[in-house]
Amino acid sequence: MIMLNRAMASKIGCVGLLVGLLSGCAAMDQDQCAVADWYEVGRTQGGQGRDSQSYKNYVEACSEFAIDVDTNAYQVGWEDGIDLYCAADNGFDEGVQGNGYSNTCPAALHDGFFSAYQLGRAIRTHSQRISELQVALDKVIDRATRSDVTDEQLGILRRERKHLKRDIQEAEYKLSRARQEAQDNGFRVAYY
Repeated sequence: MIMLNRAMASKIGCVGLLVGLLSGCAAMDQDQCAVADWYEVGRTQGGQGRDSQSYKNYVEACSEFAIDVDTNAYQVGWEDGIDLYCAADNGFDEGVQGNGYSNTCPAALHDGFFSAYQLGRAIRTHSQRISELQVALDKVIDRATRSDVTDEQLGILRRERKHLKRDIQEAEYKLSRARQEAQDNGFRVAYY
């Protein structure tokens, strides 16, 4: 059995709190409610693109222990976090990663974020399309090389291969254009 001293247990508890808060977990126990840095909780929530009203989950959880949430500190933190989240570079990254967007950016930041987000999503979508088409093409080629394929089936498979190659070229062109647009707008473009 492992014995922990009080200082070690406290550190582990703080790490647990931090992990829970960073993952967006709203259910907090009494100790977590008592020691929470509400500015940091708000900053984390804003930095993850969560709604400014998400503090209400914390108010509900902590009210069970008669502990008040410092909503002013939370809101200031949320505003700092949402400013980081709503930066155009982050919008682009969120789009490329395929993350959803819940329309949480303030009006002043929304257009820049959303435009970059859509560009990132386009890159992701075209990359995925190319991968899907390549898998389909590989299957067609595999079927065409089997010994039990009739001449009629082979003709169908050749036409299918031709269409798939054309579709891949079209998707590659769209991906290339989206990447170029991203680079022209100063975004760091990785090749997927």
